[in-house]
Amino acid sequence: MRLYEAAAAPDETTFFVAGLIRARDGVVEKVILADIDDDKQQEVIVIVRSVGTGSYQSAHAFAIAKETLVFLSAVEDLAPDADPVAALQKFTSKQK
Repeated sequence: MRLYEAAAAPDETTFFVAGLIRARDGVVEKVILADIDDDKQQEVIVIVRSVGTGSYQSAHAFAIAKETLVFLSAVEDLAPDADPVAALQKFTSKQK
């Protein structure tokens, strides 16, 4: 995961701010924003789909704090039709 800061228009330059490396089993299916810990701040959620016959999902949550990426939590081996955001919310509430 890489975080960039975009330059003001009309300059189209972007600037690397922070990054984290996480292992994943599959391909990134989508990246969304969602508040998984009820702090009124949206986290970056990376949803990964396995490439095997099961098409299982995993989801990784990151927070952006002071131009830094912070890994929050991950859930793995979710059913193909599971709601990864709900799974992250449930997992995060158990960790409190």
